[in-house]
Amino acid sequence: MHFNSPSLNQMYVEIKGFVVDLTSALRTKSGITHSYKHIVICGMGASAIGGALYVDSMYYCSEISVEVLKTMDLPTWVDNDTLFVACSFSGNTYETIKLYEQAVEAGLDVLVITHGGRLLEKCIQNGNYLMMIESKQIQPRSAIGWFIGLLGGVIEDSGGPKVRD
Repeated sequence: MHFNSPSLNQMYVEIKGFVVDLTSALRTKSGITHSYKHIVICGMGASAIGGALYVDSMYYCSEISVEVLKTMDLPTWVDNDTLFVACSFSGNTYETIKLYEQAVEAGLDVLVITHGGRLLEKCIQNGNYLMMIESKQIQPRSAIGWFIGLLGGVIEDSGGPKVRD
């Protein structure tokens, strides 16, 4: 298909790649080897959509709680049995970086899902778990397949429902 608009053509290519992105992301290993009681996913906009999908779909079938935060502070109930997952395609989302810093300061286990930016730099500096969104040029809103797939793997590896198959 071809449109008379470069941006529509690019969006068509990105949407068409959703299944490939999702499949690649589900095959990516998280590195998590510990089961948790809670998973807190922090993300804004499209970066949080994957988390919201799992929160809604796992409500009745999960042994672990999964919450999506779009706030400026960690909830008081987080503890050493909580995995904090920071999701930001750009890696420069202010709210996500602020909560990431709080999670590191609180001593939580932290995993970062990103394409780059300051969040990637901080993750590497702090030695946190890291899952990269494949380095192709896509718009952040087109990375939904990556966020759904990578978060599914994280949730499964952390003791949640099996979603990879």
